[in-house]
Amino acid sequence: MHSFDTKLEVSDDVGFSSPTEITKVRSIEGGEDKATMSASHHLRSTNAIKTKDIGMLEEGARTYQILYDKTIYAALRTIYRARTAKYFRETLPDSSTLIGLGAISSIGKPTAPDDDEMMFTLEVTPTAGWDFTAS
Repeated sequence: MHSFDTKLEVSDDVGFSSPTEITKVRSIEGGEDKATMSASHHLRSTNAIKTKDIGMLEEGARTYQILYDKTIYAALRTIYRARTAKYFRETLPDSSTLIGLGAISSIGKPTAPDDDEMMFTLEVTPTAGWDFTAS
């Protein structure tokens, strides 16, 4: 997914009072949310058919391809090395937002793909449920 108009912000507070803005997001991958299912049955179940109950919900990690900027890269590495959760706000091209608490689970070294633009990969793993707001 090409996300040239997508903006990613990182902040200490949910109000994003002084966020680190990342405006050079080239692509976004992942984010598959899953629910665990558990069997709920016994021999006296109606028609002896297994039923399932929804269990815990798990938010999937988001992977961003970002154009390299030394100031942004340094700020994100500092957050990564501090091993602290931050608030992330992803603003999509249609102005919809995805906001939640998460941690940087990996940050790649800057590389130059075929088009010679330096890029790096950032993976954010949610530590709590993220909210989606359609605009």
